[in-house]
Amino acid sequence: ISKACCRAAEAKHKDLEDKTKKDKLAQNTRKESLERLLGLLKSAAGKLYAKGDLDTANHMYTSWLETYGESTLGDGAAAVIYTNRAAVAMMRKHYERAASDCASAIALSPSLVKPYLR
Repeated sequence: ISKACCRAAEAKHKDLEDKTKKDKLAQNTRKESLERLLGLLKSAAGKLYAKGDLDTANHMYTSWLETYGESTLGDGAAAVIYTNRAAVAMMRKHYERAASDCASAIALSPSLVKPYLR
């Protein structure tokens, strides 16, 4: 094997390592952004819930689930959204919806306590 061939292979390997590092950084940045966005959503929807604006709070939780799905930040995050939306449903007297959301939360995160209580 020639030295030129080895240098080419090393350069290709370094390019792949650099691309992998960039991809990981992009994934981490996206995850951090989604975590911040989720925190803002939970805070805003929680304030709306406390003020009695249940329709808007419900819409925010539903929009998150429809837009980002259950697995965007892991099962635990989606389980919390389902649990919070269940609380809204309870206040709106939509008991079947609340039970369904609690069941979804439990399926995603069986160790989460709140859905069992609702």
